[in-house]
Formats: sequence, structure tokens, C-alpha cells
Amino acid sequence: MGRTYSGSQSQDGSLNPLAVEDRLRKAVSKAGIPLFGIASPDQPAHFDHFLKWLETGGQAGMAYLSRPDTVEKRRNPKSLMENTRSILVFGFPYPLNYVEPPPGSGGWGQIAAYAGSRDYHTVLPERLGSLIPRFEEIIGQDIRYQIFTDSAPILERDLARSAGLGWVGRNGCLISPDYGSGFLLAEMFCDVLLQPSQPFLPDRCGTCRRCVDACPTGCINPDRTLDVNRCLSYLTIENKGPIPSALRDAAANHLFGCDVCQQVCPWNHTPHPRMIVPEIQSDRLHEWVNLLEVDQLSPDRFREQFEAYPVMRAKWKGFLRNAAVVLGNSGNQQTIPVLQALLDENPEAIVRAHAAWAIGKLARLSGSEPAREILTRRLSIETDITVREEIQQALHLG
Repeated sequence: MGRTYSGSQSQDGSLNPLAVEDRLRKAVSKAGIPLFGIASPDQPAHFDHFLKWLETGGQAGMAYLSRPDTVEKRRNPKSLMENTRSILVFGFPYPLNYVEPPPGSGGWGQIAAYAGSRDYHTVLPERLGSLIPRFEEIIGQDIRYQIFTDSAPILERDLARSAGLGWVGRNGCLISPDYGSGFLLAEMFCDVLLQPSQPFLPDRCGTCRRCVDACPTGCINPDRTLDVNRCLSYLTIENKGPIPSALRDAAANHLFGCDVCQQVCPWNHTPHPRMIVPEIQSDRLHEWVNLLEVDQLSPDRFREQFEAYPVMRAKWKGFLRNAAVVLGNSGNQQTIPVLQALLDENPEAIVRAHAAWAIGKLARLSGSEPAREILTRRLSIETDITVREEIQQALHLG
């Protein structure tokens, strides 16, 4: 949730708007935050576009996006904080360098670059809260404010575009001409009337379709929205059910999230002056996670390893579900004992079901009779109908 800090109410009228914005921008830059702008709290320019996306079922399993109360808050940002008069928008770059998988990569899964940093829901509000004394000095009065970092029903990219940070690219990501798309957004709602920045209007994607062509599941729609039901980021993070069998091959080695559309974007291949705040740069997870002992990852060990990172969003059983798919896609027959342990010993049906699929795929690739025997033995004692169906399908494919 956002954090609220109270002070005296702002006076009517803007405060030497150009001078104030310039001084605020310099203070933000001095704090190591390169992307900054000011947006109006009025209805976002592309709210109707969001409504049309909802009407097509774009929210997939994220039902909270279409709740009437959250839809109204996205329409009227002022409703998130009483007396909101301005919204300050910030962009925090994170390392987006593509790291090749380690040698002998048959047991490794990749996590999205942003997830390698400590959880931004905690890091970014603390960083922005430390700027308040300087902001109040510049504005000349106390500020009542609330900070959000992907923690409230806000059309963040629309606000960021209005604040001049960049344009919404063909892949749906916000792209800055100076920093590419590898950055996190945060907003500070405040009760001071400030002059909004100039919106970023040019579309600099041009005729480029690299993201569309490279997407593993073809989930990028022509209107720059995503078919979330096919997006690997949704399927491996927010999705709490099974990964559709038709998309598991395409998941490849994506353990948590997917950066493919950003990795191929030309704007992320241009050298940028990467200003990355220390909290995002320090204590980073490696982009590749060794899964050859994932069957021994208990809920407590999972929490101990990932509790400070966004990876926790998938939860233990979602992480193991994803790991089973990655191991099945690895083609590495040495992963079969790990998958067998997940199939025979894991208490979660969704994990056992995906382990069965993975064993079946490895059996199909190698013609392994021992792998088929593992599935046959498990079928004789498995009681969960969804797991039984996965085993029967795996045996048929094998």
C-alpha cells in the first residue's frame, strides 16, 4: 500500500511553475533518479483504451483489475488521496543486460532482470520519502503526499507518458529515448498544485516489429496491449493455475517473467548513461537459477532465499510449477530424478501435474522407457484427477 505523510495544506495557485519544476528535477537527478516528470491528476488520456482492453478479457485471471472500485480509481486518480493536485512520476532504471546461461545450462532457469533487485515495493518508497525535506524546501511549504509503486490501481504508463518520461512502445512497455524500457515506475501524489510537464507525444517505434516477431508466445496485440493469457510474464508470476500445455514448450527456460521483447528492442541496445540507485544495484540475484536440486527447496528455504525479492510473488508452488516446465524443456535427461521427486513427493497437485508433463516430454525426446515407468507407477497411486490426466497425456505422448 502507499504511505501517507501529512503536513500543512498547500496554497492555491502554482508556485513559479517553471522554476519549481526545474529545481525539483535537479534534486531528483542529484538523488540518482534520472527519469522525472509531473502529471495532472485528471482522468488519464488513454483510460478508454484500458476499458476496451478489459472488455476483451485482457485482465485474464487478474480479476481485481476489472472490479468497479479499482476501475473508478484508475479513471479518477484523485480518489486515491484526498486533495490530490499533482502527481510526480519517477523512473528507476535497473540492469537489463542479457546474461548467457551458464555452461551446461540444462538445469538452469532465468528470472526477469527487474526481479534480481530487492523488492521495489519497499526500496522505491523509502528512496522517494527521503526526498521530501528537499521538496518542501523547494516548494516553500509542507507537503501532504502518498507514494505508490505498482501498489494501487493506477494507469502508471499513461501517467508517465503524460509526465514526459517516454512513449508506450509496440510491446506495451514505456520506452524512454534516453534510457530504453528497463526501468521501474513510482508515483508521488501530493496536495501542491504544480505545472504539469509536457507529455511525450512522438511514437519512436516506427515500423520496427522486433518485439512482436520475437515474442515466444505471440502475445503482443496490434493495439499495443497484450494477450495476457499467452504472456509468459503473467503465466509464470500472476497466474495461480496451470500453465497451458500448448504454451509450455514456448516457456523454454523462463522461470520467472520474460524479458524477450525488451532484449530485442533497439532502444535497449543504445548506450545509456545508466543511473541506477544503489538499492537496485546491490545484493542482486543472478539471472540464472540452478534447478538441479529444486526438489529439495522447501517452503521455508524458498522464503529464506527469495523473501526480499519479487520472485516471492510466484509463491512456492508457482515457482516449482515453473521449474518443472523449465526442466522438461531443458532436454537434459539428468533432471529426471529431480522431476520424479517432485512427482512422487510434492504435496501440491499443480507441481506434480507439471512434473508429469516434464517427464513425459523428456521421455518423448529420448524414448526413455525408465521415464515412462516412473509415470506408470505414479498413475497407479495418484488420486488427484488433474495429475492423473497429465500423467495419462504424458504417457500417450511418450
